[in-house]
Amino acid sequence: MALLWTEALSVGIAVIDEQHQELFRRVDDMLEAASGGNAAEVTRMLGFLRGYVEHHFAAEEAFMRQHNYPGFEAHQAEHAFFVNQVALISEEHRRSGPAPALVSRMNHLLADWLRTHIGLTDSAMARFVRRARRP
Repeated sequence: MALLWTEALSVGIAVIDEQHQELFRRVDDMLEAASGGNAAEVTRMLGFLRGYVEHHFAAEEAFMRQHNYPGFEAHQAEHAFFVNQVALISEEHRRSGPAPALVSRMNHLLADWLRTHIGLTDSAMARFVRRARRP
């Protein structure tokens, strides 16, 4: 299952949209490597993903604090959930490699969570920030 960025997922804040697009490219590459059984590439991409989501989530959270976003805590909790899930997937991959059950979980979690989080949670935050920026 390909994970492709579409303009429908744009939140309208360039730096966040660029980071989301990079995240989609990398996750899609990782899912493809997992489906192909390329354990070394999955390991490399999981390492990238752990670092990248920490960087990206920190940037989003700074944005929210800067604009006093009222949904900050709930949004931050979603980020923490995702970071934890990536850690669990990384550990399972370390133990069993890209087993079919893990590939399925990765596909479901990463693709579905990203689309839902960006499409709903990030979009709501971005609408608030854009309104807050208006003079």
